[in-house]
Amino acid sequence: MGVLDPHDIKSFINRHIEEICEYYGVHRELVFTSRSKDERRMNAILTIVFFLKKHTILSHREIANIVQKDVSSISKYYKFCIDLDDKIPQHSRILEAIDTLKI
Repeated sequence: MGVLDPHDIKSFINRHIEEICEYYGVHRELVFTSRSKDERRMNAILTIVFFLKKHTILSHREIANIVQKDVSSISKYYKFCIDLDDKIPQHSRILEAIDTLKI
């Protein structure tokens, strides 16, 4: 088994972040720099954090640097995604994104 090129890992992460942002219809810069509580933006952040925790070995600190949030928020967002309930509309939209995007 070969060693992954770090640029391939960055490309993998960036490609999926772009895909998630596109799914929710929000611009990547808006997701990471805005302080808006818009549901689409928040769902994109939650989905990105869930994706990064599930498919990478990045630490909470590394994920926090990528999404430009504090480490405690990463733990909170990931726990939120683990506890999703399909009976709650916002939760069902995130679950649908996870299923659609094959996360």
